[in-house]
Amino acid sequence: MIETPVTPVVGSDVILMRGALKARATVMWTSATRCGVRFVSEVSVKDWLAPPGKAQQQRVDETVALVKSGGAELPQVSSPVLGPRSPEQLIEDLEAVLSLMQDLEDDLASSIETLNRHGLKLQNLDIAMQMVRAISAELAPDGDGERASIARLEDLRNACSQALSRASFE
Repeated sequence: MIETPVTPVVGSDVILMRGALKARATVMWTSATRCGVRFVSEVSVKDWLAPPGKAQQQRVDETVALVKSGGAELPQVSSPVLGPRSPEQLIEDLEAVLSLMQDLEDDLASSIETLNRHGLKLQNLDIAMQMVRAISAELAPDGDGERASIARLEDLRNACSQALSRASFE
């Protein structure tokens, strides 16, 4: 059983994530804020209940617990002052975003029902991914702004603009 503010539909395939842990499951039953899941493979409950290994995850877990308990104030965390990120660091961040987006796209595209229901939105996701790849290529040290690359980025900007225009009419 898991607690969730948004209860998925019975029969839905879900992915549970906490820090580095990830488990696929199918929703078997639901109630107002809970649902039962059947895991696709064996999971270690001990690992899932263990304190998170990263301080940020611990802070997130504590904040979620505070909000659920009705606590009035969220803890204030001072953020370190960060300088501008190098193109290499930005490229790494974009690659991480692309990996997450690709994982989402793969899961969504594996369902015929999802494809039929959200085909246009999946095309928009693909356009967004292409745009992120093109931006990453422009930031790369060897991304010297060739005409073909600039033209491709401009085409993607137009595709993004059209997709956003369509989305505003839906």
